[in-house]
Amino acid sequence: DNQAEFEKVKNKFKKQYQKVQDMQQVLHEISKFKNRKNLNTKPLSRKEKSVFEDIKKYLENIDYLKKKVMVVDYELRQLLPTLKHDYFQFEREKSKLVFLKKDTSILQEKILETTKEIANLEVGKKFHEKVFNRFLKTQRLVGIRQLEQALLDLREYEKSAIITERKQGGIIAYQKEALLEQEQYKVNLENKSQKYHSDIGLYEKRIQIKQSELTNLQAESEAKWVKEITDLEKSGMVILNDAFLSRFHGKNTTIELEAQLANPWITREYDREREKLFYLALQVNKYFILTSEKVKSNLVNLGYLWNFKKNSDKEFCYFSERDRKNCFKELLNTIFLLTPVISTTFASVSRFLADVEEPESLGQLIIDEAGQATPQMAVGALWRFKKAIVVGDPKQVEPVVTEDVKLLLELFAKEEFSWYKSRVISVQTFADSVNYIGSFLSSNDRTEKQWVGCPLVIHRRCLNPMFSISNELAYNNTMLFQTAEPKEAIEKNLVESNSLWISIDGNEIGNKNHHVPEQVKKAVMVVEKAFEKQEGQADMYIISPFTSVIRGFVQEAKKSSILKKYAKANFESWLNTHCGTVHKFQGKEAGEVIFLLGCDASAMGAVNWVNENIVNVAVTRAKYRLYVIGDANVWKKNPSLLVLQNRLEIISSN
Repeated sequence: DNQAEFEKVKNKFKKQYQKVQDMQQVLHEISKFKNRKNLNTKPLSRKEKSVFEDIKKYLENIDYLKKKVMVVDYELRQLLPTLKHDYFQFEREKSKLVFLKKDTSILQEKILETTKEIANLEVGKKFHEKVFNRFLKTQRLVGIRQLEQALLDLREYEKSAIITERKQGGIIAYQKEALLEQEQYKVNLENKSQKYHSDIGLYEKRIQIKQSELTNLQAESEAKWVKEITDLEKSGMVILNDAFLSRFHGKNTTIELEAQLANPWITREYDREREKLFYLALQVNKYFILTSEKVKSNLVNLGYLWNFKKNSDKEFCYFSERDRKNCFKELLNTIFLLTPVISTTFASVSRFLADVEEPESLGQLIIDEAGQATPQMAVGALWRFKKAIVVGDPKQVEPVVTEDVKLLLELFAKEEFSWYKSRVISVQTFADSVNYIGSFLSSNDRTEKQWVGCPLVIHRRCLNPMFSISNELAYNNTMLFQTAEPKEAIEKNLVESNSLWISIDGNEIGNKNHHVPEQVKKAVMVVEKAFEKQEGQADMYIISPFTSVIRGFVQEAKKSSILKKYAKANFESWLNTHCGTVHKFQGKEAGEVIFLLGCDASAMGAVNWVNENIVNVAVTRAKYRLYVIGDANVWKKNPSLLVLQNRLEIISSN
């Protein structure tokens, strides 16, 4: 029962999906080790956190106490001048009291002297002076009266002096009490400051103790981290640490290659569980298709729409424009359940997706060989898809720009559009320009370096010298060699034991026909040998920068009785698929390649027209052997072909 199977695999898929997600989360946490070295050490983390919290609390207390010290010190600085001034005033008032007391003492002495003088005069009074004291004005009596008046005045002065002295004593007593209070306040402030400093010192000692404790915890954490990393590396995981990065950017190509081939943070167990998940996803997809009536209906309707299925009346169905536009997106998304990838060309995509008129209606677009496509070709497809992956090599064949497009490009006269006038811009160069991950590569054909987004540096197609030529010519020697040697059965059937430059001079036909008959004849001989060794199934391309050279080769090859003998009925087809200009073979490969150059010294314009992109593509079509046939003296004037001459053994075959 398909429905039962669907439910069964769906549940299995959910469990496996959760398992993979859990593993992914663990790996994600592990991958953050540069930010948090203590992997899977939660108890230790709590201890460290507790210590950090204590240190933080102590530092906050120290900060609080330092603020208190600042306040106390400020108050002391404000108090000391006031206290000094008050002491000065106190001493002044004390001096005043001393002078007042001295004045009072002088008055008292005068009172005593005056009293004695009066007493002495009283003793010497006569009888009549005693009896008629009030009426008589004798000298003695007048003197006594004057002294008595002076005594009265002195006593008044004494009284006033005593009052003033008492007031001054009160002032001094008040000032003394105020000074005592200020002194006590000063002592209190000094005691507070001393206490605060003592507490700060105590907290600083506690911080030292906690820091020592933290150092021990961190050492323990570091040891656990090292053990964790060691265990992960033993399990096969590649750790993205400083050691890995040093290998990644090292000068030893073998070590760098190992780093490039590594997949950090992934384990064998995780890969295995993902494989299981992928298998279960396919099963879910399968049984969903088998159990869904709507999927079946949509597939039937798609058959009607594309006219490869007739209805019950044995007639093709007619879809109105509105019906086509309403249903095609859903029907196309249904067929993606059956086949996740549908390929087309930019030339066909406008017809294929004509009825999809809503943006982001479809899922994922992959543009392959994007370096050959002009930007405008991709606009419609990009508009219809949610996401796009652009794959291509701007160092290989550039876009072919037709005459009508060339005329349109000339319309971009404004400075802001000047970049769009270039005939070598492509979907790939546009994608590279918005990619912030990439590298600058120099060029033999350009003075400025070219930005290439996300360059893939592992090369697995070509043996040397093709790899070395391409690496030097186009990629600044950034690529790393990872091509497997051919099996013995393949190697023994190769035409030559090594790649060669076969130098043959001669005259081209002329009038832009760069075919050199002598070079073509040699190329035919090499192809004949390939057919003989490989029993009529030659895995070899004949590539030239020029159509006229290929035409000349095809004409000469058709005359060969050896090729007719081995190729038999398939010879015409073989010539059609294995001979052509560089553009024809972009993205393809063969065991051996003949790069047939043509041209003589009279065609230096054509020689210089061949750029590094053309040479790079031609060279990298060859997996095992490259045979360049052309006049070495003529072609050494082309800097890109000079690179080939420096890497290949050159033999003369005139």
